[in-house]
Amino acid sequence: MISLIVPCYNEQRRLNIPYWHDLLAKHSDINFLFVDDGSKDETLKILNSFETFPNVKVLALESNSGKGEAVRQGFLKVFQRTPLSISLPVIVGFLDCDGAFSHSDILNGIQLSNEVLVQGNYEALISSRVKMLGRKIERSELRHFIGRLIATLISFGWSESPYDSQSGFKMFLMTDNLERIISKEFKTKWFFDLEILSGLQSGSIYEYPLNEWREINGSHLDFTSAPRIISEVFKVRNIIKTNRREWINGSH
Repeated sequence: MISLIVPCYNEQRRLNIPYWHDLLAKHSDINFLFVDDGSKDETLKILNSFETFPNVKVLALESNSGKGEAVRQGFLKVFQRTPLSISLPVIVGFLDCDGAFSHSDILNGIQLSNEVLVQGNYEALISSRVKMLGRKIERSELRHFIGRLIATLISFGWSESPYDSQSGFKMFLMTDNLERIISKEFKTKWFFDLEILSGLQSGSIYEYPLNEWREINGSHLDFTSAPRIISEVFKVRNIIKTNRREWINGSH
């Protein structure tokens, strides 16, 4: 059983409806939960139209709380609908709504999750935008540089830090540990991914490179966000240290 959470906020202009219709129709075996994070435009109306597909549900939050909280609320809804007591393994993840990921990479990730999460010993499968020859990773040089700088700062003291922690397609095995992690609100706005990943067991994260990825214009991030992002880098470093220390001391 696979459930993908798709957080959305004021995405009326960026939602590629044909992209989503095609994906939803071809993968009827995947449950999609679109979470509207208090949008002020016509986003919710568009998402509600997706419910014509039997594998789609929409969760509308009353006010904007940020991507991390939208994803967390989605996780909570999936856990509520799918108790851990069921016999089948359950995979729950999240996917950016902007259409940056190719359908083939999404399918590859889902197929790989069966091998890595269900049959293997991993708790998380995360995509990575690695610029390698033969792959089509279209990312602005500035955002790539900033991303690498942030990743380097965060990686100090954490040997299992992912190459690309901010890639917006991640899947997790639904476990008691994951339920514990998402039971409390995240402490950061932009690095909630790392709060989840650093709370997992050592050696339980599997990272795989994408074949294609293209940056979509219209991101909510801009230079005015820089001071808070810098502040959150140091905050998430402390969170990572605390999470890893708790695992070492057996506090989880």
